[in-house]
Amino acid sequence: MIRGAAPDRATGRPRRQRGQRGSQALEFALLLPAFLLGLVGIMEVAWLFYLDGVLGIAAVRGCRAAALVDGGEGDSNFAQVLARAREVTRADLDATLGAGTAAAGSLSVEVSTFGERPARSLLCTARLQVQPLPGLVLDPLVLDQPVPVRMEWQREP
Repeated sequence: MIRGAAPDRATGRPRRQRGQRGSQALEFALLLPAFLLGLVGIMEVAWLFYLDGVLGIAAVRGCRAAALVDGGEGDSNFAQVLARAREVTRADLDATLGAGTAAAGSLSVEVSTFGERPARSLLCTARLQVQPLPGLVLDPLVLDQPVPVRMEWQREP
């Protein structure tokens, strides 16, 4: 029991003194902004992790689809390989995040080859410029997903 406070007859608890009235409301009002800022920060970081995973899956699907395209003699059809990688990556992002998400220049897909036949491979790098949800905690940034995939068409020189 608090000294000097007479107990309430109905509940048996000590009554609040006059100086303590409204203290809980004041504490709530002081802590609410910090709690909300922390909650928004957690939501932004979770959204970025989600986008990173979605971008990784889209990059794998796009690079895999590009690896199935015949590159031609001496990479004569490499433009078709690059176009297929971009097309599938954009379509996958639009299907997952909503139409138009990969548009407006926020997505770039770069494709390069490395290695010698018969172990020739593609390296697809998908980059997505991301604006965090409310933008209160994190600044805009670029997510980057490099994906190596072995090419299916291996022509002999």
